[in-house]
Amino acid sequence: MDLYVMNQGFEVIGIIENEESVVWKKCFTQPGEFEIYTIADTKYIDLLQIGSYIVRYDDDMVGVVEKINIQKDDDGRDMLLVSGRCAKSLFARRIINKQQTFTGTVWNRMYWMLYHHAVHPTAENRQIPNITITDVDASIKGPSGEVQHTGTNLMDAVIELLESNNLGWKVYADYENKNFVVELIAGTDRTIEQGIVEPVIFSDDYDNLISTDYQCDMTNYANVASIAGEGEGSARVWQGVDISGKASGQYAGLSRYEMYVDARDLQSKYTDDNGKEVTLSSTAYKSQLRIRGLEKLAEVGRTTSLTGEVDTGAYTYRVDYNVGDLVTVAEKHGITGNTRIVSIEEIEDGDGYTITPEFSDYTIVEFEEVEE
Repeated sequence: MDLYVMNQGFEVIGIIENEESVVWKKCFTQPGEFEIYTIADTKYIDLLQIGSYIVRYDDDMVGVVEKINIQKDDDGRDMLLVSGRCAKSLFARRIINKQQTFTGTVWNRMYWMLYHHAVHPTAENRQIPNITITDVDASIKGPSGEVQHTGTNLMDAVIELLESNNLGWKVYADYENKNFVVELIAGTDRTIEQGIVEPVIFSDDYDNLISTDYQCDMTNYANVASIAGEGEGSARVWQGVDISGKASGQYAGLSRYEMYVDARDLQSKYTDDNGKEVTLSSTAYKSQLRIRGLEKLAEVGRTTSLTGEVDTGAYTYRVDYNVGDLVTVAEKHGITGNTRIVSIEEIEDGDGYTITPEFSDYTIVEFEEVEE
C-alpha cells in the first residue's frame, strides 16, 4: 500500500516506505481503523505525530493517528507501531451538550447533529474546522422521524441513527478545497436477486471464498424494548416497540426477548439552541421514546456474523464491490444469504496481501448455482 502523511492543513508532507505491515480496515457505519508497523527511525518518529492524517490515493478513508508506540522486536530492533481510527473519529471529540431534538429525514438529523455541535456550533471554540456536509439524492436520505439527545457523544449519536436505518457514512478529504467532506451512503445492491447491476457472489462453488468464520450468539439478543421516559412512579411515561418498528405484540412465547431502556433524559419540554422553550405533544414524545428503543435494539439485535477471506482475483475491490454493498454469500455448510459488507480489512505484510470482508446479519435466500 502507498501511504502518505498529511498535516492538518491538508498538505502531504511525506510518504511511508518499507513498512513491515499495514492493517487498513474500512467500515460502513463504525469508524474505520488502521495500524502501521515500521522501523523506528528519526524520519518516521518526526513524521508520524499524534493528530497526523494517513491517506491513500486509491482509497477515500483518512486515518487519524491516535496511538504511537516504540518497542523492541525479537531481533532487538526499535520498531514504531502507529495506529488510530478514520476521520469519523473527529466527531467523537464532541458531545451533544444540550437537550436537543432533531427532526426530518435521516440525512437531516445527521446534518443538524453535526452542524450544531461540530461544524457551526454557537460556541466558536467547539467548532471542528474545515468540514462540510454534502447533500445527497433524496432517494437515500432515509425516512423521516425525530430523535432527542442530551449529552450523547456526537459520533455515537450519528452511528446509532445510521445503524438503525441501515445507512452508512464516510468522511473523506477534499484536497483541492483543503477540507473534510461528510457524506451519507447507502451502498449498492449487488445480490443475486436484483437485476440492475452485475451480482457479486462469494461462494465455495465459485472458488472465491477461501475461508469463513460464522458465529451465532443469542446471549445479549433482544427484539422487544420497553422504554421508560419522563415522570416518576405511576406517572412515568412508558412505550413499547419491537425490532421491526411496530408496537410490541407480535413476538410472544420463547421468540420474545425483552430489554429495558431508561430514557429519562428524553423530556417533552426543553430549550432549543436558540433559547426557545419547546413542548412536544404526547404523540411526538412517545414517538421519540420508540425511536430510542429502536436504536437500543439495533445495538443488541445482531446475532449472527460472518467473516471471510476472499480471492482478490475474483472481483475487484472498489470496482465490483465496496464497503456497504449488499452481496450474496454461499458458505459450504449451507449458510447462504444476502448480506451487507459492513467492513473490509486489508492486511499487507511479509506473508503477502489479504482482503477480509465482514458481513452483517443476512437474509436467507434459496441459492442456485448460475450456469456459465
